[in-house]
Amino acid sequence: MIKIDTSELDQLQSKLEKLDGTHEVKLSDLMTNSFVQEHSSFSNWQEFSDAGGIIDDEDFEKPEFSAFIAAHTSFEGYEEMVNEAAKEWAVAQLS
Repeated sequence: MIKIDTSELDQLQSKLEKLDGTHEVKLSDLMTNSFVQEHSSFSNWQEFSDAGGIIDDEDFEKPEFSAFIAAHTSFEGYEEMVNEAAKEWAVAQLS
């Protein structure tokens, strides 16, 4: 008989259970430096959002910012970029 250590699977299951449901995550936690660097020519989220003309939170939803994202990333706009960042955030929570 072979013994199998499933403790890592138990830890993964626990992390999955914590991840289940709805979470409020700061935009700055989604848009990590590595995410911004991977998907644009900018170094960080502050630099990216400043260049995109973001002054307050309402500016994120403006068509001009989505156009900026489309011009400077492979994303079509803000919603697509945030969705991808959220996926990467979720995967990172499992490690």
